[in-house]
Amino acid sequence: MNLESASAKNDTIKEDLYVKYKDKEDAEKIRKELDKAEGRKPKGSSPKPIQSPLLLKTMQFAYLEGIINEVEFCRRLNLKPNKLELFLQ
Repeated sequence: MNLESASAKNDTIKEDLYVKYKDKEDAEKIRKELDKAEGRKPKGSSPKPIQSPLLLKTMQFAYLEGIINEVEFCRRLNLKPNKLELFLQ
């Protein structure tokens, strides 16, 4: 009997959590649709990579030794070619 009541309680809790999850998901969907209808853009931005000094030194060494070319150096460090001189000091 005790196992059956515990199982019934678990089922009830599980169902309650599922209903709350669905309600929250539906509310979020409605909020997004309203924001879109009002012309609001989502807040947030894409993450920017952390440029470690070790990576920079390694890339400088590789470029100066001729292991990688200018295009590869700029691509890996997300640089524009006109800012290349700033990173080669």
